[in-house]
Amino acid sequence: MLSRLLSQWGLLILFFVAGTASLGSLTFSEVLGWEPCKDCWFQRVFMYSQALLLAFAFLRRDRGIAPYAILLSLVGMVFSINQYVGQIRSILLPALAGTCEDPLVDCSVSQIFQFGYITIPMMAFTAFAMIALVAWAMIRQRPRSA
Repeated sequence: MLSRLLSQWGLLILFFVAGTASLGSLTFSEVLGWEPCKDCWFQRVFMYSQALLLAFAFLRRDRGIAPYAILLSLVGMVFSINQYVGQIRSILLPALAGTCEDPLVDCSVSQIFQFGYITIPMMAFTAFAMIALVAWAMIRQRPRSA
């Protein structure tokens, strides 16, 4: 069942996740006026590029994009988890807040904190992880050549 789902809809799922994350990021900055910090910009680089590449791959039905999506997602996950740890540290230990290198926007400030753990970097991490897992599953379900 998963094999059939991924063969028919895998590229669309990948594009949908990257596109939704990119639109959400733009909503936070352009609609709500939340200025992205330096760490957010690095995450955006890896998510926005995937949205474009995955859209193109979907239109061409090019499943060969999967390894590249995994690589971009893994790098994006590193930036996301790094910022997330900084935000949680500043919430739990306020004396350590403001340790970000960005002089304009503090990376440790969290505009969203839901259910005791969800912040914007955690949302980005989740999107990167979903992309990486679906892409990995797409690679695993390909028929192996002899």
